[in-house]
Amino acid sequence: MMLAAHQALARGPMTAGRYYALGELRPYVADAMRDPSLQPWSPPKPKPPLAFDPALVAAARSNAVAKAAVTETKVTEFLRSQAEEGSARAKLEYGERLLSGRGTETNALLGWAYIQAAADLGHEPAAARIKQRPDAR
Repeated sequence: MMLAAHQALARGPMTAGRYYALGELRPYVADAMRDPSLQPWSPPKPKPPLAFDPALVAAARSNAVAKAAVTETKVTEFLRSQAEEGSARAKLEYGERLLSGRGTETNALLGWAYIQAAADLGHEPAAARIKQRPDAR
């Protein structure tokens, strides 16, 4: 009889219902109540939250900062090369980076010189920036 009940469950609910109606499934249900391995499926227990090491977090952050600094330096070098080739926009951007110190050492005199060179080429944003210069008259 047990084999018939297992086969009925494997075939689907309609067949299982027929066997249940015949009373052949009742022994299987009774066995499942006694044997914990035959209990119905239950979802797995949630995992506890991951503990993190503050030293690892600090190292990851410093690594990200170092990568960002390298990227800023590469961008600044590229802008310098484009500015030396005569790009007015690159001259303005490189001058701004020299003023702020992003990706390079701060050099206000050279920064304003690059911005003035961009304005001399007719770059309107550079001309507007020259008017914002602290010592502009």
